[in-house]
Amino acid sequence: MKLIIPLIAPVPVGHHVTIHGLEERNESFFGGAEWVASEMKIVCDDETRIVYTGRFVATDSLRYDALQQLSSNYRLAPDPLRGHVTACTLLTDHGDGIRMKTLLELEPDAGGYR
Repeated sequence: MKLIIPLIAPVPVGHHVTIHGLEERNESFFGGAEWVASEMKIVCDDETRIVYTGRFVATDSLRYDALQQLSSNYRLAPDPLRGHVTACTLLTDHGDGIRMKTLLELEPDAGGYR
């Protein structure tokens, strides 16, 4: 399975990871809000306990064992993806600015991704 993650997450091949989807708070012009799927993810290297995510997602308290410490505009989506990294490629995209991405190839855990 190949995933493009919109951040730099240099996870070594063979490491087990947990990838959390996020939901982002979408404010309505007329008041109220709804939660919608975000392209941003949280990548947790389960071997090193390093957490990779975007700078607007996390508070200063976000840690491997405290993933609920997100900014008020984000929350964890249900059903994280778990598996072993079989390839990891870091990409830069030059356009309106430099954007960095990670292409992760995973072997999902049995009974994992739906």
